[in-house]
Amino acid sequence: MAKLTLTKNTTVETLRNEFFTTFGAQIRLYNGNKKAEMSDTLGGLGLAAEGEFECRSSLTVGSFIERMAAEHGLKVKVYTSDEWVAVLDGLTLESAGKVKKNAVKADMESMIAYQRTDSEDEATEVRVKKSAKSDEYSIDILADNKVVVKKNGVECDNAKGSLRELSEKIGFEFAPNWTTQQFGSKLVDFLNTGAKPVVDTEKTAAENAKLAAEKAAAEKAKAEAEAAQAELERMKTEAAAAKAEAEKAKAEAEKAKAAADKAAAEKAKAEAEKTKAEAAAAKPAATGASKDVLPGVFSVGPDKKVRFSQGNLQFNAKKYEFRFAEHQWDVISKEDNMKVSPTYDGWIDIFGYGTSGYKGCQPYESDSSINQYPHRDIAGTNYDWGVYNPITNGGNKEGLWRTLTAAEWTYLFSRRPDASKLNVRGTVNGVEGMILLPDDFYEKRIRIPIDSTPADYTTNSYSDDVWNTLEDAGAVFRPINIVGRTGSQRYVGSWTGNVCFSGSAYANVAKSFDTRDGNYFPDKCSVRLVQDVK
Repeated sequence: MAKLTLTKNTTVETLRNEFFTTFGAQIRLYNGNKKAEMSDTLGGLGLAAEGEFECRSSLTVGSFIERMAAEHGLKVKVYTSDEWVAVLDGLTLESAGKVKKNAVKADMESMIAYQRTDSEDEATEVRVKKSAKSDEYSIDILADNKVVVKKNGVECDNAKGSLRELSEKIGFEFAPNWTTQQFGSKLVDFLNTGAKPVVDTEKTAAENAKLAAEKAAAEKAKAEAEAAQAELERMKTEAAAAKAEAEKAKAEAEKAKAAADKAAAEKAKAEAEKTKAEAAAAKPAATGASKDVLPGVFSVGPDKKVRFSQGNLQFNAKKYEFRFAEHQWDVISKEDNMKVSPTYDGWIDIFGYGTSGYKGCQPYESDSSINQYPHRDIAGTNYDWGVYNPITNGGNKEGLWRTLTAAEWTYLFSRRPDASKLNVRGTVNGVEGMILLPDDFYEKRIRIPIDSTPADYTTNSYSDDVWNTLEDAGAVFRPINIVGRTGSQRYVGSWTGNVCFSGSAYANVAKSFDTRDGNYFPDKCSVRLVQDVK
């Protein structure tokens, strides 16, 4: 009684080896209609029940296949030991391992005709009609006329060849055209009775010649077929080599194309950067602007346009250095602005009127005496901070910037086309102030909501990320800052370049969209510089 161990972790290779060791035949397992891989497990092939599969060697192949499917849910087939062909269902598992190499269906059908059939308690062999023995040979003629030849007790694969070998040994004359059944029957009779069969010598010679010719023709045909097969294999090899060469050439061509595309992309990128750099270099030459001028264009008169600096003006007394705030919403605290002195090593961003440093009107001036400040319009003079001073992050050269006049601020707020829609209150990065939109803002179709009507600063509120988009579209932000020497008031204010008739200066306080008389002279205010668009 044979036993096969079936578990979900058993691999196909393990079961095949166990089956071959037990029965001498091969077993194939299937995953659906596809042959299973050696590394596949029975669990992966749908094993329905784990355990041991018990069977006798007398179990037929067909019954084995059916039981494996019914009891364990596995789809299998049994093949010959050399896996040449599937074993017929009628053969027993014992006989399956004895099928000769390169067997055909007829070989297995002949085995079925005389194979031993077993029951639980006894075994019965197919009936032998007649038999004979000679030396180490034995010949059995079975009931179905099948001839079984054994040599030293081992069944011969080629019965007819074995009969011919025995005949030549004992001098038994035979005809080449005899069938195996005729040959075996006559040889058994000869061995048992000594009766020699009548053989037509001439006919036999002719038949021998015919057989020799057929054999030669068959061998020639075989040789030609082998030569043709060899030629086919050679052609396949050459075709495979040609295909490999073509694929290699294709790969090299693709690699070269990729390299060319990369080089072209890098060249295009370099040219774009070069163009950008040239444009950046050309812009200051044409307009006198630095990289820190904002892109938006604003009308400050019927035929006059300007661009704003990137932020409010700041000053360090100890370094004696002017710069623009890094962000438009940046303001210096009241406490720091009140620390102003000639030696203060910090930054301030509110100034007395005209305190550019020209003729002693110093940016750090805090005296309340009117004599410390110019008594005239500063527009276009050295009293203008942008005219007299180099600004480190604004071109670092004198004369690149200027202060707007009162009339220009007034035109910007209330007289340019659509002025009421282009000047709005808002909050940027948590800082309240005024948002000035460039003349062409609404033509750019920016997808960011802006309300031009609110009187509060919270309706139009933007994070720095959103503000970057608006700034790129040209928007300017003027933050609320302290005003005056004491910092007691806060407005959205910037100095103009004019004094009023009373002798005090104009501070453009955009708290209510208009130009407002400063009336705090010599109070302090923010400075926001511009460049003319030429």
